[in-house]
Amino acid sequence: MRIWKKLRNKKGYTLIELIVTFVLIGIFMVSATAVMSSFMHVFARVKSISTAQNVADILLTKATGELADGQGGIFVPLGESAADEEKKYALYIRQHLDPDGSRHDSAVFLNEEGIQVSVGMLGDILPETERAGLDESGIMDQMLLLRYCTKAVDPETGSTAADSIEYTNWYYGKPSYMGTQLTELKIEKVKEDKNLIRITVTLENSKTHYSPQTISRVVKCRNMDASDINVVIN
Repeated sequence: MRIWKKLRNKKGYTLIELIVTFVLIGIFMVSATAVMSSFMHVFARVKSISTAQNVADILLTKATGELADGQGGIFVPLGESAADEEKKYALYIRQHLDPDGSRHDSAVFLNEEGIQVSVGMLGDILPETERAGLDESGIMDQMLLLRYCTKAVDPETGSTAADSIEYTNWYYGKPSYMGTQLTELKIEKVKEDKNLIRITVTLENSKTHYSPQTISRVVKCRNMDASDINVVIN
C-alpha cells in the first residue's frame, strides 16, 4: 500500500497531458494572432483615414482661401482670345470627367492682387514641356497645383510684353502628402443663383489605394456675383 501511494503521488506529466497542453497553447496562439491581425487592420485603416483628412484639410484651406479672396473682376483668361468666350466672367470652372470615371476639375480666376490663378491637378494644368527645373522626385501628376499667370515685363523698358506670359507654379511637395495622392478634384456651384463654390477632394494611399477619403468644403466668393461664375463641362 505504501509503495502504491508513493507511485501515485510521484510528480510528472503523461503524454496525453503534454499533447493537450500543446494543443491549448496552439489554440491560444492562433486566437492571439487573429486578434492582433484584426487590430493591425483597424489601426492601418484609422491611420490612413487620419492622414487623408489632414492632407485634405491642408489642400482645401489653400484652395478655398485663394478663391474666397478672389478679386471678382471679369476677365478673359490669358492665352485665350475674347472670341473664345461669349461673355467675360470672374470665375471659370472647367469640369472634366476622366476616362476612369473620376473628376479632374479646374478653375481660373483673379486673386486679390489681380493675378490670374489656375487651380487644378498638376497633371492636368502643367504641360510636360514646362516642367523643366522642377524637382521630379517632389512632384506627381495627382497633386494640387496653383498656377499664377502674369504678363512678362520687359526688364529694360519696364513695359508689359503683349504676347509673353510668365508662370509661377505653387504646390505642396510630394512628402507633404504623406503617402497619399489626389485621385479626384471637384469644383462646382452649390446653387445656380448663389456665389457659393464647393471644392471636393478625394485622397487615397498611393501604394495600397486603401480607404480613399472624400472631403468637401464650401467657400463663398464674396467679391463675385453668381452670374459671373461660368461652369463648362468638358
